[in-house]
Amino acid sequence: MFWIPYGHIRLRTLYNPIEVEYRLADHVEPRRLIRSIFRRNHKFFEGHVENGHFKINRIINRKNSFVPVIVGNIEDDLNYTTLDMVMRLDYLVMGLLVTIVSGVVLSGLFASLGALFGSNSVEYGPYLPDGYALQGVLSPFACLILFYLLVMIPFNLEARKARLFLEALFA
Repeated sequence: MFWIPYGHIRLRTLYNPIEVEYRLADHVEPRRLIRSIFRRNHKFFEGHVENGHFKINRIINRKNSFVPVIVGNIEDDLNYTTLDMVMRLDYLVMGLLVTIVSGVVLSGLFASLGALFGSNSVEYGPYLPDGYALQGVLSPFACLILFYLLVMIPFNLEARKARLFLEALFA
């Protein structure tokens, strides 16, 4: 399980690097802009495998922006072959997440400043009972926790499926 949407994995196998590349390429099909949801005989991954490098992601039949992109190298060691992989989010999705999180953090900062330096008198604004100022400060942080779970649960589920498939493929 990853705590952030980025993880490094190393798999070792007794297959030689050429066979590892062929076995992986057998389960990868080229990327398509539009994939038919009615076609069920697709491969497990989409992307490319060439010259000891690969960039793949799992093919799923539903919308999930948090499917990890797997970027890796096939390295030849003395007695075994190592697949050195990084699982991460797509850069476009990561940029959108940074924008959303920074907006929530700024709103939490402004809510905290408003609760600390705001006035509860009637002439300067509406009267807030004591508990509402604290609620205004804590709600952005609760949103961040919820947002974190909404990103990490689908990312970890898909990363686990891809890792288990790759481990079974090269066991």
